Amino acid sequence: MQPRSRHSQPIFQNKSFRFYLFAGLMLFCGIGQPGIHAAEATAKPEAAEVGGLLPAGSFTDITGKAIDLRAMAKENKGLVIAFHSTSCPVSRQYSPTLARLEKEIRRLGLKLVIVNPHGTDKPADIEKLRTNFPADLPYVWDKDDSLSKAIGARSTTEVFLIDTSMTIRYRGGVDDQFTTSRIIEKPKAQWLSDAILEMLRNERIVKAVTDPSGCLLDSKPNITLNFNKITYHNRISRIIQQHCLECHHQGGLGPFPLDTYEQLKDHKSMVRLMVKNDEMPPWFADRNIPKGHPGWSNDRSLSAPEKRDLINWLSSKDMAEGNAADAPVTHNYNVVDWEIGKPDHIFKLEEPIQIPAQGKIKYQVRTIQTNLEEDTWIDAIEVKPTDHEVVHHAMVYVLPAKHTHAKTDYKTDADFEKHLAPELLFVYGPGDTFEKSPEGYGKLIRKGSRLRFQIHYTPKGEATSDQLMVGIKVMKSKPKYLETPHAMVNLGIKIPANDANHVETITQFIPFDISLLSIAPHMHYRGKSIRYDLVYPDLHTETLLFIPNWNFEWQLNYQLAKPIKVPKGSSIHTTAIFDNSSNNIDNPDHTKTILWGPDSTDEMLVAGFVYFTDSKENETSSLPAPKVTGSSGLFLKLIMNDQVRDRMFRFLDSNGNKKISRTELGRIILFAPELKDRPDRIDNLFELIDIDEDQFLDPSEFDASSKIAG
Repeated sequence: MQPRSRHSQPIFQNKSFRFYLFAGLMLFCGIGQPGIHAAEATAKPEAAEVGGLLPAGSFTDITGKAIDLRAMAKENKGLVIAFHSTSCPVSRQYSPTLARLEKEIRRLGLKLVIVNPHGTDKPADIEKLRTNFPADLPYVWDKDDSLSKAIGARSTTEVFLIDTSMTIRYRGGVDDQFTTSRIIEKPKAQWLSDAILEMLRNERIVKAVTDPSGCLLDSKPNITLNFNKITYHNRISRIIQQHCLECHHQGGLGPFPLDTYEQLKDHKSMVRLMVKNDEMPPWFADRNIPKGHPGWSNDRSLSAPEKRDLINWLSSKDMAEGNAADAPVTHNYNVVDWEIGKPDHIFKLEEPIQIPAQGKIKYQVRTIQTNLEEDTWIDAIEVKPTDHEVVHHAMVYVLPAKHTHAKTDYKTDADFEKHLAPELLFVYGPGDTFEKSPEGYGKLIRKGSRLRFQIHYTPKGEATSDQLMVGIKVMKSKPKYLETPHAMVNLGIKIPANDANHVETITQFIPFDISLLSIAPHMHYRGKSIRYDLVYPDLHTETLLFIPNWNFEWQLNYQLAKPIKVPKGSSIHTTAIFDNSSNNIDNPDHTKTILWGPDSTDEMLVAGFVYFTDSKENETSSLPAPKVTGSSGLFLKLIMNDQVRDRMFRFLDSNGNKKISRTELGRIILFAPELKDRPDRIDNLFELIDIDEDQFLDPSEFDASSKIAG
């Protein structure tokens, strides 16, 4: 295999590209202190990484008893190391919490160790604290910071969860109840408790790193000092497990597995090249995060020590395997089970879709009846193809029940109009197959709704079939916040031939207070870079996301570690640069001027994000159309204007029966000549907005086209 260029096909992924027509959707971040000016420290840990081996060392507890943390983890069902200081106000707030947790931790078969990193705390205060715990609880007064630095503790409230193979499985806060700036009545997120239960079930810990509150510590060791020699079992296998096995396990989405030492050794040259060039693990956000930015909860990138140690080991002559006793607990990836757990409802296509061995396949549109008897709030969704190799992407929309066009069924006109349009629920792509909402968040599927699928298939060289399924998890009660996807779309992009640095922009005005949860941009092969900037009402600007080197094959969703508040009167400004020159090795044709289009050889500019609002009044309010550069085609200008769209409907309705047939919709080419040779695009639009499936578009369905014109 040849090394890939900036835009070419990645080696570590199958042939399916990750493509999103609308981008405001994906996985969502965890709950934390809102606002871009976060008070707590938010840095990717450089030592004792999650997935790494617990550093070795000799320690004594406050009674003088020798402590072997690794042995303690192996002898029990795991170990929790909790940092605490009697002189830190936030630590003191967590004292009763730790006392309650100790009982639960002991009941589950784990061991708790408390570490005090402040040598100046008063002995009397420490003894008073210890009376709240069993006499046999190990308490380490780490006066010389040896343990704090060995493990890289960030604050006096940070906790570490260790499994029986001495692997760090979670690090961060106990929960989100207390910080230096606020106290809430009860925690919204139980990070440590959730991680313990997931570990005991041998599941992937969904939220493996969080920001601890409390008083900051200065512990920045070099983790390599904890090893006499780096080996596969004590270091490298843990890096691979943490960053690679999600796709590169046996039967996974990656083109080859990396489950074993032998498999990694066989592919060492390719792995080394991809890691060295920052191609793998896939993560393309600029590493220089602006001060005050909360960072990303799903950052897949390697830390500097991880990257250094992995490359050095792969480049060594012996590629030392080491002692198997140092290996992490094996993660079992069962390709049959659902990542979200057993779904409450599973919806499946009625018939398999036949995929030929070669050729181009028209977008497939299918509808499934949910038969839900009441409005249903969900907090998890997963799409499962029966042959994931041929699914390029799949978009899932919610449609109302057939013939439910009466305004009397809805409280407001806005709710009625929103319901008539296909509402985007989820987009599946390789590596993004499911999403779980954080505590207090959810999405709504109304009773009687249908699910409509728009599926893009790519042949794999042999005939096959696919019968896609969707699973959902139902919430017991209505969530506090409604997750709302939004896509800023520039339909008027026009990229001149041979232009290596063509600029297009989108500006979204924010008319009411919102909080951002995640950001998901989308471009095609000519995309070069993209930047989101938040412009506040006082006109000062902060960068939300910058991707300096766009990679079409990895359309990632960037989940904020904490919501960012966007006040009323702000705007989100997106700047995209396209390379339509011969310098772009992936450019299908640099001699053509490129317009908006759904195919990879066309181009798109979608600046997606997901938000929520504290105001119930604004839950059903839509953000206004964004301001864009470029010269949109006549059709797009018409379809986005309510009054003109009504006249356009009457023009297309040539027989005056207040319905538009598939044939009549073909008259759109008078407004969009570029569609003359692409009847498949017209068919696809018709199938998507024919909500009641009667093979005609009525005025309300035609109105929906303005919301999905892309």
